[in-house]
Amino acid sequence: MIKVRYPLERGGPPRLEVSWSDGYRRVKIRLDDVVVARSDVVALRRGRTFELPDGRPLAVAMQRGIAMWVDGVPVPETYADPWIRVKSAPIWVLSIGAAAVWRALYLAPERPWPAGTWANLALAVSLCASAVAMRRGSYAAHVLALIVTLFWLLQAFPMVHLELDAEGRTTLDAATIVVRVLSAVAYLAIGVWVLRKIARGAHAARDLHRQ
Repeated sequence: MIKVRYPLERGGPPRLEVSWSDGYRRVKIRLDDVVVARSDVVALRRGRTFELPDGRPLAVAMQRGIAMWVDGVPVPETYADPWIRVKSAPIWVLSIGAAAVWRALYLAPERPWPAGTWANLALAVSLCASAVAMRRGSYAAHVLALIVTLFWLLQAFPMVHLELDAEGRTTLDAATIVVRVLSAVAYLAIGVWVLRKIARGAHAARDLHRQ
């Protein structure tokens, strides 16, 4: 049986215990060793509300992990907590920053360095600085990271060029064309996924400022 404990309020003692059994198909929730909820995971995907011993409602939903709210307030460290999404987005921003550094070094053999090298280094610095501010909950940093990431993905997009010969037929064989197209599709899919992660972090940061 897997058990995880959560505080009811940020900085408080871990009074709320969630345990999984039967191959993660059953969930039991205790508050100070008093059972307050039993359910299967399928039912929790739709969300359910239970009652704590003091009468406050405990809303539980199974998202990417377990999300809980006590009287409408997110339980810290669960997936209802905006800080979880805020702290996960910078990882992907740093990944794009690392990719920007790699692209800068890829363009660097020329001397003096071409404009593309300096541009990618500048983007990498912007992304790294944004990631640091994002972990502190800065909404502006999330927006900046979203814009810079989108710009970098667009300028680094591996376009599929088909060279045509005089007779109008491609000089590339079918296998090469398929590989290039699949690479472009994979690139777009990863880019959209990263942008969605940053956007979710931005929404979470905005929620934090509204609290």
